[in-house]
Amino acid sequence: MKNLKNTLGPVYPVVMAGFALILLMTVFRLGLALWQSDRVSATDGWLAVFASGLRVDIASVCILFLIPAMLLSLFSGEHLVGRVLNYLLRIWITVALWFVVYMESATPAFILEYDLRPNRLFIEYLIYPKEVFSMLWTGYKFELALSLVVSVITLVLGWRFSGYLVTGLRYPKWYWRPLVLVAVVLIGALGARSSLGHRPLNPAMVSFSSDPLMNDLVLNSGYSVLFAAKQMSSEASAFSYYPDMPEEDIIAEIKASMVVDKDAFIPGSRPTLANHYASYQGKPKNIVILLLESHGARYVKSLGGIDASPNLDKLMQEGWGFTRMYASGTRSVRGLKPLPPVLRLPRPELWLS
Repeated sequence: MKNLKNTLGPVYPVVMAGFALILLMTVFRLGLALWQSDRVSATDGWLAVFASGLRVDIASVCILFLIPAMLLSLFSGEHLVGRVLNYLLRIWITVALWFVVYMESATPAFILEYDLRPNRLFIEYLIYPKEVFSMLWTGYKFELALSLVVSVITLVLGWRFSGYLVTGLRYPKWYWRPLVLVAVVLIGALGARSSLGHRPLNPAMVSFSSDPLMNDLVLNSGYSVLFAAKQMSSEASAFSYYPDMPEEDIIAEIKASMVVDKDAFIPGSRPTLANHYASYQGKPKNIVILLLESHGARYVKSLGGIDASPNLDKLMQEGWGFTRMYASGTRSVRGLKPLPPVLRLPRPELWLS
């Protein structure tokens, strides 16, 4: 090990930290694959999951440590700048280890909920920390406690591990440093791109199955979340694609597409408010909407879930069951289309909505 440390010199810490991260991600991937072994075997994906997974892990490590390795190649040494750089590197390595362990530890619960690795949903939920923490505290106290323990252990061990990595290093002469830098840039950039084509590595390049979870097993959760964050930051605003239009023209276009007689619109602050005549003229019907928070299809036997909602199943048999309706958002407030208030007017056939 000492010979290896002397050979690699200032880049020894990032190389060994990279190997540690790859080992961790491989172990976690193995655990997930064994957990989902039936699905992995069904897609004949054992080789693809681990071979392509290693490719993704190497790219992740190169992206994570390329800049630190470049700085170490030029400025490391037994001087003030070198000592400060080593201290910052220890923090970087410790946080990287914690991030990988935390994300992989959170993955099984996320898979149980969404059948995918953490992705952009994981990021979008962070926008609502109060609601999310309240939900986790209510139903996932054990998981929260476990994540806290795992985080503390990882941070402590990671800090000690990083301290070992930056001690006893051998630093090259100044005239060798440009060559070390060139080697670091070439190896790191090639590893990060993981391709000689015009596009660098992305999840589509390592997809091999029609089962989305199997394609996600190839990734690591840290890469999955950071790639999603990058994609979200690159999304263009819809306003840049559509020209401005006068408000009067917009209202006129909407009214023209509503299939409502122009005399039915009610003057006021709501330009599309209109009287609607019911096509059914018989005895008035009652519509009852049952809204259950976080009560997904997996709790309804008629929808392929467990037998936890017998009364809903009974209603499914007695009425109309729409089994192919999906939410249009990631949270209840987005997944439900707002229902406008309906007022009963004196005339039986006239409704205002």
